Amino acid sequence: VRLVTSIALSIPISVYVAFNFFYAAGISINSLTLVGMALAIGMLVDNSVVVLENIYRHAAGRTHPDIAVVKGTREVWRSILASTLTTITVFLPFLFSDNYMIRILGSNIGISIISTLLVSMMVALLLIPMLTHLILQRQPDKRPVIFEKVSLHKRLIQFYLLILKSSMRNPAATIVGALVLF
Repeated sequence: VRLVTSIALSIPISVYVAFNFFYAAGISINSLTLVGMALAIGMLVDNSVVVLENIYRHAAGRTHPDIAVVKGTREVWRSILASTLTTITVFLPFLFSDNYMIRILGSNIGISIISTLLVSMMVALLLIPMLTHLILQRQPDKRPVIFEKVSLHKRLIQFYLLILKSSMRNPAATIVGALVLF
């Protein structure tokens, strides 16, 4: 629950801080800015999950929480920066267009995506390591962090495996069934 809470905290923080960028750019909250923010939410969570998982990978190896947080964040910060900047560069040219319609669409959607992603990158690199460190420090016992093993005795897992095996055995029926369903 604490892990999910730390990831879930990154969404409202990034969105509310991005509203300040909207105000600075003179953009109102309308359907175009909300579309841009909806597109950015997926990558927003991805950055935080990547940092959190890498920190917990080190913590599961019985590394001290201080070292696990620093090492885990240090290993992935370049990847997160590169992926965020790649997405930002796609929307950056819209801000400098001379066409009126492209400029309106680009400024609303572009600024909402760019600002939300920049804030989410900062949240993933600063807030998530801090919260993870607090969670790791407050563990009552010194047992290593162990991920829950998937048990084949759980009904939901058994049902999923049954569906997965039947889909793999009959790919044509799976594709036709998916097309009919959609």
